[in-house]
Amino acid sequence: MIYNKNKILFIVFCLIFFCLGILTKYYFLTQNITDFSELRRSDVVNREFKYINPLLECEQTNFHLNKNLSDLKSKIQEKINKERGDKKINFAAVYFRDLNNGPWFGINEKSYFAPASILKIPVMLAYFYAAQKDSNILQQTMTIEEEYDYSVQGTIPDLMLEKNYTYTIEELIERMIIYSDNYAYALLLNNIDINNIIHVYDSIGIDYKAINDSLNFNVLSVKDYSAFFRVLFNSSYLDREYSEKALSILAKSQFFNGIKKELPINLDIANKFGETISTDLKEFQLHDCGIVYIPKKPYLLCIMTRGDKRENLTKTISSISKIIYEYVVAID
Repeated sequence: MIYNKNKILFIVFCLIFFCLGILTKYYFLTQNITDFSELRRSDVVNREFKYINPLLECEQTNFHLNKNLSDLKSKIQEKINKERGDKKINFAAVYFRDLNNGPWFGINEKSYFAPASILKIPVMLAYFYAAQKDSNILQQTMTIEEEYDYSVQGTIPDLMLEKNYTYTIEELIERMIIYSDNYAYALLLNNIDINNIIHVYDSIGIDYKAINDSLNFNVLSVKDYSAFFRVLFNSSYLDREYSEKALSILAKSQFFNGIKKELPINLDIANKFGETISTDLKEFQLHDCGIVYIPKKPYLLCIMTRGDKRENLTKTISSISKIIYEYVVAID
């Protein structure tokens, strides 16, 4: 009899705690809580922002659980094999991630490439992280005192910095990201404590020293680089305001010959490209990484390529992007 009473009491207490859990969840979901970001709940959708979705990030390492992604990976692998067989590229790596619930796949995702201009994003993150404590940082100004030879830059910016003009730090960040301006990048890099840059890398789990000090041309993988976009989308490094700000700037990128090229012109895509050429001038590298905002189906896509001709690399990146876009759109 005592055993039965204890068993009944146990069941009653379980029911009480279960009901309390439901009521607590309902309370949080129905209240206007401004400091709710710490909870990172997957059942909380922040509707105030366009480019971020600060939900619980679910790391699903076995993408084979998702047949659609397994099929998509096979299709992309076939495309890469064909491009290599036709001598259009020497090598390629792809990282894809469904940003709704986390499944992903990679092809050569741990292979290293030369990061080039894609390293401009960590500089932006470092400034915005500092601005969270002092927003006046972004309104500080710098006057351009010297002419810059833009001919040394692979893709020349459509809008260049002018001598004797004064720019705010925020304007320089926009030039650095939107137009991939190397001069703006150099000015910003020289104007910030290097420890702020290191903090970005450390927080994301990338070895800054290995990248900065290495004599090796290829030091960053496509999966490593995708982490910068993941922390922005999930607002897990910067707060929501600055994560949104960073992605809104990336969405204005003027590089259209990569993942954007064959996608609908009205589709929001926050991306950053990078390009370089080997010291012997025999091999190009071209990369493009970003978030494609298909309504209710946002995804992260990073593609890194190496080859003899730049135009072939742009075609490979854009064609892979198109295959993935059409596949995602077709999924119910």
